[in-house]
Amino acid sequence: LADSASEIMRVPLEFALALKNVAKTDLFETRRTLEVELASVAAERRTTEDLEAMRRALIQMEKTMGDPDAWCRTEPEFHSCIVRAARNGVMATIIEMLSQMLIESRKETVRLLTDYTSSYRSHENIYVAVEKQDPAAAAKMMMEHFALIEMRAKKSSASTAVEGAQ
Repeated sequence: LADSASEIMRVPLEFALALKNVAKTDLFETRRTLEVELASVAAERRTTEDLEAMRRALIQMEKTMGDPDAWCRTEPEFHSCIVRAARNGVMATIIEMLSQMLIESRKETVRLLTDYTSSYRSHENIYVAVEKQDPAAAAKMMMEHFALIEMRAKKSSASTAVEGAQ
């Protein structure tokens, strides 16, 4: 039995996307687009409880800096807090599906992380914008966060290509 609506929808979506040979970059771009909007909406709708949950997630992230496996368990919780604070069931379901489908590539990206401090600060900047109830700043901070992820992934691709050529 499926645990949630996203689980019910995920399998047929994964199958349809596999048939169309959709690239992981397409999924990442979709997730980025949604999370930027979710950060903006979360800044408008967040409650004190939402902020407390985000702060707890940040504390856990700070404790796991330098440990890729632990970071992979704690960092997604911060993003989940943003999703919950936005209070949009449709976007939450889509993000949950995308996150499940991107879990392996997310782990790969985290394993490439050498500068945990800048990643942590990026999350903290999102938190500050949400706390201040500044939707434009929250969206900007989330966009910058995804730009860091893309930059890391591109560096990894370039170094893998160089290593493969040797």
